Amino acid sequence: MTERMRMILEHLQGDHGGAELARRFGVSRKTVSKWLGRFARQQWAGLEERSRAPHHQARAIDEAVVEQILTLKARWPLWGAPKLRHKLLEWLVRSVVPARAR
Repeated sequence: MTERMRMILEHLQGDHGGAELARRFGVSRKTVSKWLGRFARQQWAGLEERSRAPHHQARAIDEAVVEQILTLKARWPLWGAPKLRHKLLEWLVRSVVPARAR
């Protein structure tokens, strides 16, 4: 049984409040509140570990630009990033062309 499950079970038995649970399990009251809230919304599935990866990549290159880069690279396989970027600048708006280093 995980620590989270034990904490929820102790809370459901009514033996301990949030501050007491936080002390007993060595976490903050905010963490206890988070786990109790997840349990209330999703039951036991809410206690599983979640990914910490961002949902959105702010610096991601648009799919259309990636396709154009791949087309250029297929046509001129020996060209490096500087030449490919120069060619992209002829075709696309400057704001959507990625930096040379990417």
